Amino acid sequence: ASPQSYVCATTMCIGNMRSGTESFCEFVRTGNKAALHKAATYFSVILVFAVGAGIGSAAVATLGDRSILICCASLAVSFFMMFREKV
Repeated sequence: ASPQSYVCATTMCIGNMRSGTESFCEFVRTGNKAALHKAATYFSVILVFAVGAGIGSAAVATLGDRSILICCASLAVSFFMMFREKV
């Protein structure tokens, strides 16, 4: 299965942690490399979420109300990426 077929919650970590742990346990039990890849995908989503939260906290401490501009810029990049042609 490709990473696009995994169901991830981008705003909550508990479901991703459960799914990642379940996939990791499947890998430990069966040695299935696809389950390990799936677990790594879920844990990567959690890591990126945590890093983003840390960056957001540092931005608020440094920039105050202007830190919202970072969110606007990253959302604009994501918006335009939706319309880009696949290579």
